[in-house]
Order: sequence, then structure tokens, then C-alpha cells
Amino acid sequence: FGALFKKLQSWNSRRQVTDTLIQLNCLTFFLQKASKGWISAWCCKHNAAIAKGQLWRLFTPALLHGNLLHLLVNCYTLNHLGPTTEALFGGKRMLAVYVLSGVSGNVFSFYMNALPAVGSSGALFGLLGALGYFYYKHSNVLKKEHVERPLRSLNHMVLTNLVIGLTTPNIDNWAHMGGLFAGVAAVMLLGPSFSVEQDNGPKLVDKPLLPVLASKPLSLK
Repeated sequence: FGALFKKLQSWNSRRQVTDTLIQLNCLTFFLQKASKGWISAWCCKHNAAIAKGQLWRLFTPALLHGNLLHLLVNCYTLNHLGPTTEALFGGKRMLAVYVLSGVSGNVFSFYMNALPAVGSSGALFGLLGALGYFYYKHSNVLKKEHVERPLRSLNHMVLTNLVIGLTTPNIDNWAHMGGLFAGVAAVMLLGPSFSVEQDNGPKLVDKPLLPVLASKPLSLK
């Protein structure tokens, strides 16, 4: 399986979704400032407003950021995690994980954190969880060095961010945890779930529980 990981990384290797999300984050931050707080007020996670039926607030906070440093840190993290996730999962599935994790993070925050919140950290923790579970699940398909090093790096990122969250005021750790769990659950349901079949030559097949976003078979010849 030496060439398998290289084929996986080159498969859907474009990063359109990652770049679009980064650009969208930057655009909405500009609009936040241009609107003098109006967009932030109407699109942040605000528990009382959500309880009154403003359910868009479970989606929109992942597009907003509190300040320029917040935006830069999250865009840097997305630029680090996004291309790998997009290459391995495909753009549509990566976007599904990102959106579902962002919503899940805001749902967790709604129930567990009374304060208003903005930021894409829940969605980013979802990518962390999704990648971590992907490598763990495929440890029998990928070579050892292609699993252990990424898992160590991802574990370090999760633990570091959780420690920072626990020791820094005004960080919504419940959103992080909600995103992390959703990322793992998304891969369990949507995949990727790769295996190698030998029908008419070796090929990589993707057979998740819900195959709506499954990748097409890839020849390993």
C-alpha cells in the first residue's frame, strides 16, 4: 500500500472549498465592521433569540469573528486542516463536515453556555475530529507512518486548543466539543470508508453507511 496514500492525497487535491471558506470568513468580517455591529448582533449565537425562533443563529456564527486576531487564527487553522481534509474526503464531503460541525458546536453552546458567541472554531474542531477518526479507522489500509504521525499531530492540536480554551476567558469550549463530536460522527456516517478490493485489479472503494457523498472507485494499478 505504499502508493495508496499518495493516490489518496492527489485525489481531489484541489482546494476550492478551503479557499472559498477562507474568503467567505474574510468577507463577512469586513461586512461586520462595515455594518458597525449590525450583522454581529443579528447573526451571533444568542440564546434568548434562538429560543424565540431565530434558528439561523445556529448557522451564522461560524461565519463571524470577534476581532482581527480571532479571524487570522481561525483562517490559519483552516488553511492548515482544510486542504488535507478536502483531498481525502472530497470537497462536498469536507464542506458537509464543516457545516455540520459548526451547527453542532452552536447547539452545544446554546444548551451549555449562556453567553453570546461567534467564530468558526466549532467547525474547525469538527475537521480535527473528522481527520483523527479517518486516520484511526484506516490504520489497517494506510501504512503505519502515514497514520501515526498525523494522529500525533492532530492529538497535539486538540489537546493544546482544549488547554488554551480552559485557561483563557471568553472561549466557548462547549462549541469546540460539539464540533469535535460532530466531526467524528460525520465520518462514521458519511465516510470516507475506504477499502481495497481486487475485482478486476486492485481498486480503492468508498462504502460509508450513508453513501450520498461517497467517492468513485479509484484504480490502484
